[in-house]
Amino acid sequence: MKCYRKAHTFTASLALMLILTSGLVQANNHSDVDGYLNPVEDMRYYLEQLDRLPERLGLICWAAYEVHKEGKHDSSMTLVNACADRGLVASMLMLSNLYQNGMLSVGENARVSTLWLKRAAATGDSRGQYYYGLALLRGYGQPQNKTLGQQWIALAARQGMPEAIEAEKQWR
Repeated sequence: MKCYRKAHTFTASLALMLILTSGLVQANNHSDVDGYLNPVEDMRYYLEQLDRLPERLGLICWAAYEVHKEGKHDSSMTLVNACADRGLVASMLMLSNLYQNGMLSVGENARVSTLWLKRAAATGDSRGQYYYGLALLRGYGQPQNKTLGQQWIALAARQGMPEAIEAEKQWR
């Protein structure tokens, strides 16, 4: 009788392990109805999260930065644009950088880069103000306008940005 119980327990345990293992194999081989099991490879997952959880904008948009750092610049663009359109200044500055350095399949685009800097500056962010001011001073992506460039840099300096303060000192 004891032998029967041990054999029965062993058989039941073995059957349970096989059932669980086959379930894991099926789960790993199952393709998602929406078509994305690995959300980093498909930005649709994060776009949906932006709509569902707008209060987590910065955290969700960090994924775009991670994809960008992997060298997949074009793949990250959809999410970076969505984040920038929702007002995330870090994404605006990232887009400006991507266009400035020609890291996208479209190559360098100074005009678009400067437009993103202008948009970041308009939010009141000192980094956006400083970099947009520099673009105006240098005539990068638009006609040169030293007076307006100095005004934007002065706004950044009033917020305590060290680079802007130093640049403002040079004009005096």
